[in-house]
Amino acid sequence: MSGAEPEPYMEQFDGNDFSSATHLVASRKGVPVGSMRIRILNCGEAAEATWEKLSVLPGERGSLAVLNALAWGAVQYSALKGVTTVWGLARDPRVMKFWKRTLNGVVTDDPPIRYEDREYVHIRVDLRPYAETGPRVRLEEIEPDLFSRRMRAIAAQTEHRAVA
Repeated sequence: MSGAEPEPYMEQFDGNDFSSATHLVASRKGVPVGSMRIRILNCGEAAEATWEKLSVLPGERGSLAVLNALAWGAVQYSALKGVTTVWGLARDPRVMKFWKRTLNGVVTDDPPIRYEDREYVHIRVDLRPYAETGPRVRLEEIEPDLFSRRMRAIAAQTEHRAVA
């Protein structure tokens, strides 16, 4: 949110942040240094998502490690959800180059979007090459199990701290 051209605070948060999004957080030594929002747009055979609001702290902006962590985390999460196509917007040529080089992202022919005197181009990433070859896991089957395992682990840690 900070930098040479910060977005207004109220523009950084919208109804999608809390109702239909997953937020990835990259950290270094336990301190958050970057984040990205993923929104699943539709499901089915050709599921699509958007990767939005990529943000890296100013002191970490030259680090490809942070961008790579967010990108590959987004690939793994999106592929698990069955997403085949990801859409995004980019303004910075370095970010466009990163998506092209890292995930074969393509700048589309769609007209750029102008917002607050800034121009954003559309980027598309095909996730089919990253999909697992096995059968797709149905989310309603896996998510409660993952959630319950995580809750049991938290409960065990809490119980251990209370005893110690």
